Amino acid sequence: MTTSSPRGPRNGLTIGVPLYNEARFIEAAVESAVAQGEVILVADNGSTDGSDTLCEAMSRRFSNVSFVRHEKNLGASLNFQYVFDQAATPYFMWLGGHDVLPEGYAQKLMTLLEDNPDAVLAYGATRYIDVHGGPIDTYDYLYSQRLTDPSPSVRLLGLIRHLEDCSLVHGIFRTDALRAAWAARGAAIDYYGADHVLLGRAALEGRFLYEPRTHLIRRDAHPGADTAADQVRRNKGREHAPNAEDLSLRTMQRQQYAAMVEASRDDGVAGLLQRLKARYHLVNRFGSFGETPSAFWLDRVMNRLHRVSSMRASLRTRVSRRFTHRRPSMPSQP
Repeated sequence: MTTSSPRGPRNGLTIGVPLYNEARFIEAAVESAVAQGEVILVADNGSTDGSDTLCEAMSRRFSNVSFVRHEKNLGASLNFQYVFDQAATPYFMWLGGHDVLPEGYAQKLMTLLEDNPDAVLAYGATRYIDVHGGPIDTYDYLYSQRLTDPSPSVRLLGLIRHLEDCSLVHGIFRTDALRAAWAARGAAIDYYGADHVLLGRAALEGRFLYEPRTHLIRRDAHPGADTAADQVRRNKGREHAPNAEDLSLRTMQRQQYAAMVEASRDDGVAGLLQRLKARYHLVNRFGSFGETPSAFWLDRVMNRLHRVSSMRASLRTRVSRRFTHRRPSMPSQP
């Protein structure tokens, strides 16, 4: 699939590496990528720990590594956008400055995309490690089959209902499909939960394919309590003081629901059911997001339905435990 060249594998893949103060880990991240991407673009977000010196040295050492340093911290979201905007290859992926790609990661995922022209994203499992490289856990996408469905609204509903770990955003995208998804999610890119919206819009562009035989290695670089406020400050810039709206997920919820309306508007009754399911799961996972007074009351109804459903399930469990008796054991035969 790929051929060697002085600039790394000629496979049409750009790997964007946005970073801020990753001197401890950035060399391992870039070194894991240089043999897997045609272009490695590293963008330093005004680091103060010497990360830029290390990156400059790697750009001289590896001919397919390009390095840019921003004079001030733009916020993580704009730095992620920056490396993506520079991509001129058919395929693109993001790699965190503290994460690592195992050998063969890109080849396995690109093979999936090349064999399935209707797919827009290929991703693997996620293996978490601590700051010392010790194993923490592995996340498998047990709902991955929903994301392969030919129906855009079914794929989007799968994300709305199940998406928790957003590491699949570090899979490999078709660049043109990711550009369309990026444009469709609106001008604001730094709100809490924006990664859900980007993945939701990408799911409307095509199928997501899971390759469990490879995995992204993600380092827990923020051990302890990584709060919503911490995430907002990283996204918007370190000096930003998060307000109540910043810390809510309402913008994400409204964007996801708007995407479902768009995906299902021509599907008649089936589309209406998809919209009701989407709203039900958005409300009961993240809270009410009523855009209007009537929508607010609809959200209250959804919440009440969820409570009734939960009570019925709990009651069935208690009744089952009460009336299910174990079969008495028979005495052993002499």
